[in-house]
Amino acid sequence: MSVYKAIAVLPDRRVDTSAGRARRLTGRHHHTPSTTHHTGILLSRCNLQDGNSFSGLSVHIVVAEDLVVHAGRDGGLKTMEIQGILKLRISDPDYGYIKVQVDNTDSRPIQLQTHPNVDRELWRSCGQIGMKMSNKPFPHNTDVGVLKWRFQTNEEKHVPLSINCWPQENGAGSCDVNIEYNLENLEMELSEVVITIPLAPGAPPPVINECEGEHEYSRAHCALVWRIPVIDKTAPTAAMDFTARGVPDNFFPVRVSFNSTRMFCDIKGYLVILHSFRNLCGD
Repeated sequence: MSVYKAIAVLPDRRVDTSAGRARRLTGRHHHTPSTTHHTGILLSRCNLQDGNSFSGLSVHIVVAEDLVVHAGRDGGLKTMEIQGILKLRISDPDYGYIKVQVDNTDSRPIQLQTHPNVDRELWRSCGQIGMKMSNKPFPHNTDVGVLKWRFQTNEEKHVPLSINCWPQENGAGSCDVNIEYNLENLEMELSEVVITIPLAPGAPPPVINECEGEHEYSRAHCALVWRIPVIDKTAPTAAMDFTARGVPDNFFPVRVSFNSTRMFCDIKGYLVILHSFRNLCGD
């Protein structure tokens, strides 16, 4: 079993995953747009306006998702877990008493939990985020987590991209390696895709036989880096063949990173409300 990881940032989504043979891609999301080994991360920061009530910088909504995927080296998804958080940042104290409408239109069994200081009755009845104590505003100039969600699955249909890595020994102390990817979710568009294949320690640069996209040898990390500008429904699959010194174990785990504008969980529809929840609930 292995773990591969992802990072995503909206409007760009970056995913950093570690994958083995027939490894599926998803990962953890976080508001730090890093491409390290952190299990994925997703951030969406929006400037919202409610008619003439809000300036562009008054209210920010930050949505982050962490995805952790466990997959077998020879294929098959073991577990996939998504942990998400919605944060508010109020840059103008005059808007500290706002409420935010959140729409969860995802049909999957996602578990949601509000912060203890959030009005739970308001959330249950209207799907709105507001302070439990009406005379207490949201903190000023601070990212405040107000809603968390969690989703677990072992169904491969939820994974957006698959990675297949097939090293085969050629009898000369080297391996002929074929690696390919397939976009499983054709509604997604992935950009700045980077696939990193580890090489045997101290091995010379590999011989590239075929490659769609760009490639480079990283001596510092002893790895082969494959870069694809865009993966979408018009070009959902491609492959690379190379020969390198080593045994099959040397070419795992494979790491993948990319950007995308789509969230994994369908939690959206943010509407900033200046008045009480009577506006939407009819109380």
